[in-house]
Amino acid sequence: MDAQLLNRRLARTVAGMVLTIAACGSPDVTSAPAPPPPPPPAAVPTVIGLGLRPAFPVRISVGDFLGVTADLRGVSGERLPLRPGVTYRSSAPDIASVSSDGIVQILSGGEATITASFDTFVSNGVLVVAQVPSGSFRITLAYADDVPARWREALESAARRWEQAVAGELPPVELNTTGGDCPTPPGEPTSPPLHHTERGVHIYVGQSGRFPPGAPQEAIGGPCINRPLPTPTTILGTISLNRAHPAATITSERLRFLAVHEMGHVLGLVGVIQGPQVPWFSSVTGIYRGPMAIEGWRRAFGNAPIEIYERGGAHWGPMLLNDVMLGSLFPEISLVSVGALADLGFPIAWTGVGIY
Repeated sequence: MDAQLLNRRLARTVAGMVLTIAACGSPDVTSAPAPPPPPPPAAVPTVIGLGLRPAFPVRISVGDFLGVTADLRGVSGERLPLRPGVTYRSSAPDIASVSSDGIVQILSGGEATITASFDTFVSNGVLVVAQVPSGSFRITLAYADDVPARWREALESAARRWEQAVAGELPPVELNTTGGDCPTPPGEPTSPPLHHTERGVHIYVGQSGRFPPGAPQEAIGGPCINRPLPTPTTILGTISLNRAHPAATITSERLRFLAVHEMGHVLGLVGVIQGPQVPWFSSVTGIYRGPMAIEGWRRAFGNAPIEIYERGGAHWGPMLLNDVMLGSLFPEISLVSVGALADLGFPIAWTGVGIY
């Protein structure tokens, strides 16, 4: 084979080997698939309504303040998060001024309308502002002769605690009764006649042997006579002590709690009112929307709920821990209970009591 032919065969062989190697071992140089396009931005829910919280009208005292919140509603009635563009204004800034974030400062007596606006939507709420009353709020206790000294001491101490939460006298009421204004079981002592002007709360304390057999309650308290709506503060109330649980068998800690707790019921907590009921609380559903209790929650925890729940028996629900009106062994009065007094019409002192 001549040299020229041999060189041509070698060239073809080498070329074939190179092609084979390239086909079998070279990396895939095809381009990677294009990433999928980003998802479209989430649709912004359409606002079809605007409300204003807390529940209005609100009764409040000069020198106080209140947080209000615009309530945006979607097409299905759902509450929507606040958006930029919500504004607040006051119809009477000399009575109640309002900041851009909804904090209302109460400056003088009278009425003011707070307005929340968003786009074309508007919602109004009325503030009724009263001067802080003069004089000191007083809880007066009248006892049946056989009420033990331990109970008397605990109740007098509880009265001083609740008095610290109220800033002044209540509207005066002339009392002229023949006695027995608070119901007591047959055969038990009745509340005595009353002939005086009441500017606070008067409480009759007696013992009863007519609790149901085996009843665990050591005492039960509540109002007997209220002032009229819209401020149904208690005029006369009663605390009935269960003879089946003698004071000597109750620990000092428990006795202190019971005195503050039952006196809270006498003052109207939670939603305990004789006669016509208030619009911001339902004893059927347990939903409490009193604006000043919600303000107390905002001050305590930094956010304002839409509503608070009462779990039956006129006690706060378990979401509100460490409050004397929860029904456990907590002797403290929280800002929520102080606000609930304001819902009833008591002129309150936020700094008087409260553990939060």
